[in-house]
Amino acid sequence: MKKLFPVFIFLLIPALIIPLQVTNAKKNKDTFHLDEVYPLGTDGRVELYSDDADVEIKGSDRSDVHVVVDYEARTSGIYWSSEDRPFSVEVFSEGDDLIIREVDRDVTTVGLVVNRRLTRYDILIEVPKEANLKIRGEDDDYDIRNVEGDISMHFEDGDAVIEGCRGNNFNFEVEDGSIEMEGGRGSLEVFLEDGYFSVSEGDFKEINAEAEDGELEIATTLNDEGSYHIECEDGEINLTILGGGGEFKVSYEDGRVKASGDFEIAEEDDDFSFYDLPGGNARVRIRMEDGRVRLTNR
Repeated sequence: MKKLFPVFIFLLIPALIIPLQVTNAKKNKDTFHLDEVYPLGTDGRVELYSDDADVEIKGSDRSDVHVVVDYEARTSGIYWSSEDRPFSVEVFSEGDDLIIREVDRDVTTVGLVVNRRLTRYDILIEVPKEANLKIRGEDDDYDIRNVEGDISMHFEDGDAVIEGCRGNNFNFEVEDGSIEMEGGRGSLEVFLEDGYFSVSEGDFKEINAEAEDGELEIATTLNDEGSYHIECEDGEINLTILGGGGEFKVSYEDGRVKASGDFEIAEEDDDFSFYDLPGGNARVRIRMEDGRVRLTNR
């Protein structure tokens, strides 16, 4: 074995030197620009699939969809092999719907030091105000305004601001992110994992909201024929009633409940509390495992 060791070193040196000889410092710039108008069916839905974008969606009295995408990324470093298809977004119709999504890319870069930096990725979508939205993303930020159709959003590690959206169906699923919403009516469904959700000036007939390690802050009127269920494993629930009233049952394992305003305690036990709020006959059910519940009205 001692005699073979120098031979091994002799064979290894070329293997190390050859890649270094073909290695050089490189800088690449990847850009994409889109500015087009597309048709949308009468009851159509706009679907967006994106990753790490700043997204703005605005509703207006238009009948078509205006899509603007600006993307720029830079790659620099020392590498000797790179297979990188340019970034692109495809837009196509599917029935009455319009689909906007990134084209899958197979990116392979072999090198010593590689730095890939996204310098700009903006998406602007101008839609008819009655349009429905389906949004799926990761690490995106959203600004959505004046859309009166149904809104479905599932995203991870991002933030969303929703204002002036008067639709009747809202479905949100968020992981490690936040949604701040103003307005809304009809049905609200929320699943939150390690994040924050708030809605102000709501007028919902149905609420199903669940959080795992998060915070739910909901301000809404109550409908006597409505259904309201709010659940949190480890976090905080703040519920503000803007109009109406009814019976509130709060169940808890290791939680705390504080009620103020016109709320009246009706019954209390080790693992639940009943409250009455004059002004209506809605039934509200809240479950907290480990956290805090606050009830108030105005």
